Parts: sequence; C-alpha cells; structure tokens
Amino acid sequence: MEYGYPIRYPIPVREFCEVSAYHRQAPAGVASDVPRAVESGVLPPGSARGGRRRRRPRHRRRHGPLGNGGDVSPAPTAMDDGVPPAQGPPCIIDWSDQLARAEANLRRSVLVMVIGNIEGISINDLKVMVANAFVLNPDSLEFRRSSHDHTFIMRVEDDAIISRLCNAGPTPGPGGLQLHCRRWTRHAFAEGAALPVLANVELRGIPEHAWEMATAESLLSPYGWPHLLLPETRNKEDYSTFHLTAWCFNPSEIPRARDLHIVEPSVLFG
Repeated sequence: MEYGYPIRYPIPVREFCEVSAYHRQAPAGVASDVPRAVESGVLPPGSARGGRRRRRPRHRRRHGPLGNGGDVSPAPTAMDDGVPPAQGPPCIIDWSDQLARAEANLRRSVLVMVIGNIEGISINDLKVMVANAFVLNPDSLEFRRSSHDHTFIMRVEDDAIISRLCNAGPTPGPGGLQLHCRRWTRHAFAEGAALPVLANVELRGIPEHAWEMATAESLLSPYGWPHLLLPETRNKEDYSTFHLTAWCFNPSEIPRARDLHIVEPSVLFG
C-alpha cells in the first residue's frame, strides 16, 4: 500500500512596507471577455523587471441571475434562491487547458430556466416537458441540472435548433411553468471583477525544492495572485527570500505567516 504524508514548513510573510510604491487602481468597468482570466508570459531579454509576469486576473464572481448570452430575447428576472452571499474569502483559480476543453464541449449547450414550482418533478419529466414545449425529440437531448437552482443545461447538436430555442422568448409550460432558453456561456452566472492592488511581497523559509511560482500561488491564495517573480528569485540566485509582486484584494488581509505543508513522495510498505 502507498502512503504519502505532509511535511510542515513555517513560512513568514514580510510586512508590506512597499505596497504604496506599487499601488495601482483598477480601471472602472466590467472585465473584457478574454478567453483566459489569467495569462502567463515571459518578459523580453534585458528587461529591467525580469521574471515571469502574469496579467492581472479579471475573474468572474459566480452568482446572480442568468446573464445575457447575446440572444435576442431578454432574460427574465431570476428567482431568489435563498443562498446568502459567501462569507469566506474569495477563491481564485487559474485558466487551464482543462477549462478550455470543458468550455469547448459546452458550446452547443442551452441553459433552460424553469420559472415556477418544480418541486417533486423528476429530471426526466422536466426533459420531456421541455422537449414537448419546443417540439423536440426527448431521446435526442442530454438534459442535466446546472450549477444554479431552477436552471438546467441541455445539449443540442443542431445550431439552427439552438437559435430557435434562444430566440423563442418566455415559453409557457404545463402547470403554470414558464421556460426561458439562453445559449450557454462561461459568463452566464458571473459578473466582472479585478484585483485592485499590486503589492511587493517577500516570502521566507520556502524550501529549495519548492522554489516555484505554484508555491507562491498556494501561500498567497485566497488573498492575492502572483504577478511577477523578481530576477533574483526567478534565477534562483538567493534562496533566503522569495521576492515577487502580486495582485491583491487588500494586502493588509494577507497573514504575516503561514504553514506550508508539502506531501512527501509515496512510499511502498510491506
């Protein structure tokens, strides 16, 4: 049997005495529809700043009513799902090839909002109801619950059918229900946001074998997102201090110290 166990490394975070020198105010307005919320790159040789630089995350907060997917008919007002706003710190994840593949697989999907009381109605009965309302063959549809209440995701292979559904507007269903279809997009339940402050950060105590941007990402999450490694850190010239800049919601919220636990390689016993 294989076992992996973590090793603890206390990591002090230096006080942000130089934050004001790096403070930048985020521009007003909603984030642009860039395919990736966070991108990585390399500065050209000879740059004074050097290191690995990342575009400031312009992420999407996942909540609220169904957004405008670009179709003709307006979206109805979403019902209050009774879920209170998140009380914990925000979570930031990087864009990845896996997310890109998932988005590509969902491009032929439609979000179906069902307005009304659907308590006690099975997912299969809802699929048949939607199929009958829009004159579709239920056996040809993939129909699943979405990440939001009263909204379902339906895969449709025919672009002409997708356009017909999304342009149909509010459609009556049995039992006083109302159906509304929108083309799926990754921004359907999101609103734009950006990290407003660029801060200078020093991390001490990171073990040499973990001297990577991914380590800084874990230590700063969920309070900030690494932006740029300084040259001495990128080139591993000095392992005493890990220097970087990071985009933050509020630098004062970053803990002064954190414990870093690294899982050891699996060991075979017996």
